[in-house]
Amino acid sequence: MGRNACFSGTEKRSILTSAVNKRVSACLSYRCKGKKKLVKAILTRLGANVLEVEIVPRRNFRSLNIELDQQISVLFRDTYSRLVFECNLLGFDVDALSGQPQKMVLSIPDVIQMVERRRHFRVNVPASMDVKIELKRDKNKNEQSNDSDRIYHGRLVDISPGGIRLKFKLEDGPSLRKNQGVTITFTPMPYEESLSLKTVVRNITTTSSFDNVFVGLKIAELKNKSQDNSLLLRLYSISEYYHELNKATLETKGIVEVLSSDVRF
Repeated sequence: MGRNACFSGTEKRSILTSAVNKRVSACLSYRCKGKKKLVKAILTRLGANVLEVEIVPRRNFRSLNIELDQQISVLFRDTYSRLVFECNLLGFDVDALSGQPQKMVLSIPDVIQMVERRRHFRVNVPASMDVKIELKRDKNKNEQSNDSDRIYHGRLVDISPGGIRLKFKLEDGPSLRKNQGVTITFTPMPYEESLSLKTVVRNITTTSSFDNVFVGLKIAELKNKSQDNSLLLRLYSISEYYHELNKATLETKGIVEVLSSDVRF
């Protein structure tokens, strides 16, 4: 998915709802007397037609120097990427003691754009899960011998909204080459529908013990924009689910280690 994705409608609202529930930090930028001004804020409430943010105070903070209906750019990060949108200032909530703006009321943006950085944050499949995958090679007319009908079985190692890494037993793995098209099918989370993806081989590595092979795949860009955004959101959801499981496992491990260290015999 080489282009920046844009979200509108229910997808846009879903992103904002998630950010508000998590009280995500955001950077607000606007122009004042020809200069760019930056304000840090927290997304706190989403209404039917407004988005409220709480201003984070900083040293030497005097005033915002911003007018009603002025355009503001809002940049915030989710777990894996950066999101940005343009909106307008609708109003303030002022602190009674200091007289300084405490909250800003913003208009709901028309669209939210995903700004790709490295590309995407890669998340390991949790150790508690064993996600099996099926791989099928795309047909290639230039090859005399084509095993495109054969299905290879492997395991999912890590995933991001832009790519996937798989693991196969070397003796049972497929014969692949870089830039070759393959289709993979897997069930990323329990009780979910299986997911089928068109991908392109990016790299192939063999372990030092020569018993396993890892295959890195890039998810092919879709031609249908609505399908593209829907798939992207599902991949984000999968990545976030794995990330939360991994984090919970680490936190539990830390608690167990602390409790173990306090045991006295």
